[in-house]
Amino acid sequence: MTYLNASDAFASTVFFLPNDPGATAALIDACRGAGEIDMMDQESIWQSVSTAPYDRDLELAVIEGGHVHPLVFACRRTTSGWVKVPNREWIGVSPTHWRPWHAKG
Repeated sequence: MTYLNASDAFASTVFFLPNDPGATAALIDACRGAGEIDMMDQESIWQSVSTAPYDRDLELAVIEGGHVHPLVFACRRTTSGWVKVPNREWIGVSPTHWRPWHAKG
């Protein structure tokens, strides 16, 4: 499953999407067309941590029981594990999902 945390009006909702990218895109398009999801942002989709890129600022989360627990700081994947940005300190959790980091402010 892929998890989707929608923006603003749906901020507390986690959508469970199929792993097939084509089916996921079709589902998102159908929901947009039906008015169920207004302003959907593709970058709000939580992806499996196994697909996370290296050397890029990311938002990490642990998703369990349908609840999203995001970290409040940007992280980067290294060959040795996950570190905080910018101090390169190791993080003390095992994330399950990621999405691009956007500075909060």
